[in-house]
Amino acid sequence: VYNGTFIISGGGVSAINIPVSGVAINSIPQISAIVSNVTCNGKKNGFINLTLTGGNAPFTYSWTSADFNTFKSSSEDIADLKPASYSVDIVAKAGCKISNTYTIAEPAILEVAIAKDSDILCKWGTTTITVTASGGVLPYTGVGVFTGNAGTNNFTVTDSNGCTATNKIVLTNGTAVVPSKPLEIFSPVADEAGVCGG
Repeated sequence: VYNGTFIISGGGVSAINIPVSGVAINSIPQISAIVSNVTCNGKKNGFINLTLTGGNAPFTYSWTSADFNTFKSSSEDIADLKPASYSVDIVAKAGCKISNTYTIAEPAILEVAIAKDSDILCKWGTTTITVTASGGVLPYTGVGVFTGNAGTNNFTVTDSNGCTATNKIVLTNGTAVVPSKPLEIFSPVADEAGVCGG
């Protein structure tokens, strides 16, 4: 707020004081933003939504990115974004400008690791497989301890954003053969005393 006087003189008359007052209006708005990062490594689905409070409309927007020189937008909100830094200049009705910079990030690559407990010893036998994961966003589904059979064993892990990664392990069939169960045990001694002397 300004309050003061203007002195007007000349023309052969006495100087007079004229009171004046004025109010300066800040046309710059307050900015809040919702920043959504890329959900899966390598995707292009981040977005930035702005909300302006106060200021004097209309507003103009100028988006750029220091990481992608070709990126330009004049919209209030921007979407389908890659991981990068994005800057916006907002100019209000009276020409006042405010600027802000936001960063879109992405999770690390989701990877699946598989380890077998041991080789399969017997033909058509099994072994134990442990599946772990790294990257992405916790928690994961599809990790843990599983039974592995001879041949190709495929495993898929999903993170909390719905991103998936797959890995496999090929297990060689065992060669050992389980002894056949005897059909019957007989002898004169066994007939008299029973099996194992029972």
